[in-house]
Amino acid sequence: MKYFLFGAFFLLANWSIAQTDTLAPIMIAEEMPRFPGCEALMDADKDACAQQKLLSFIYKNIAYPDTAVVNNIEGTVVVRFVVTKEGKVANPSVLKDIGYGCGDEALRVVNGMNKIGIEWIPGQQDDEAVDVYFTLPIRFRIEEPLPYMILQGDTIWTSYDQAATYKGGEEALQKFILSNLKYPESGLDSCEVGAIACDVLIRKNGQAIVMSMHNYSGLNQDFEFEVIRVASKTTDQWNIAQLDGQPVAVVYPLRFSFRPTSGDCLEKATAFDQATILADEGVQLYNSGNKEEAYNKWAESIERFPKSVEVNFFRGQAYLDEENFEGACADFKAVKKVLGNSGYDSLLPIICK
Repeated sequence: MKYFLFGAFFLLANWSIAQTDTLAPIMIAEEMPRFPGCEALMDADKDACAQQKLLSFIYKNIAYPDTAVVNNIEGTVVVRFVVTKEGKVANPSVLKDIGYGCGDEALRVVNGMNKIGIEWIPGQQDDEAVDVYFTLPIRFRIEEPLPYMILQGDTIWTSYDQAATYKGGEEALQKFILSNLKYPESGLDSCEVGAIACDVLIRKNGQAIVMSMHNYSGLNQDFEFEVIRVASKTTDQWNIAQLDGQPVAVVYPLRFSFRPTSGDCLEKATAFDQATILADEGVQLYNSGNKEEAYNKWAESIERFPKSVEVNFFRGQAYLDEENFEGACADFKAVKKVLGNSGYDSLLPIICK
């Protein structure tokens, strides 16, 4: 889910008589303050331009609070502040809040205007600059993401009519990987065992490129190079994804298992194989609704082969869905320790309270 913020702002008119004491901010001025950047335009166009500039500033700088996203909070925060006769922002406050950090985030952005040197065009009363109240509604709304993303010049589709498939089917793909994947000699001395998952971009021309990699067992760099070599070798062996009858680029997930055949490494390799079987059984149990048994299988899998955090990642997702934040926190921290990124880093401050 992608999160967007849309600012809609206008002056909330107070139709009472404006104060004559210019030492205090007034509610309505003959010329209201304007966000800068539009002074070269004709007077009739300045207000609309200034509102658009302000909208752009808010959109680029505000961040949807994680707590609001988790709790599916949407709505409008209303902030009021004074634009001083010097063009500075003063005394911002929240008139209406929707909670979960949204009001605080709106204030942070408004306060940031002074910090980065933004100078408003001050309001005018009787041809003199005056302090004027300005009211700014900011709408927080969660929207569905676009069906594609642009990454390194490639348009990658996440929604399509026909998925990319390996020519010959999934079984043929696994046979190809097994017959081509070589265990790096650099891992033999330490009996390195584990799995690396990667996302492979299948371009419209059939080229296969590794886009991202998850080295769950902390295998050395030679193993990662081997993944790239074999994944790239699948070029031209794919049925290209289709959208509206046209070929499109998509991402296809692949998983590579490394286990040495040396007798000295047999015990470690066997533990990895057993852990993999237990993890798969846990997935089947979870999908069939036997969640308690699934968690038991996953715990046994992790105990059998603790070096890998692959099961921690998927168990953490299950914990998060079940709102077991303590369990999710522990698993994602374990993943982050190995990978450097848990995949849920933005949520860690919330679930790890």
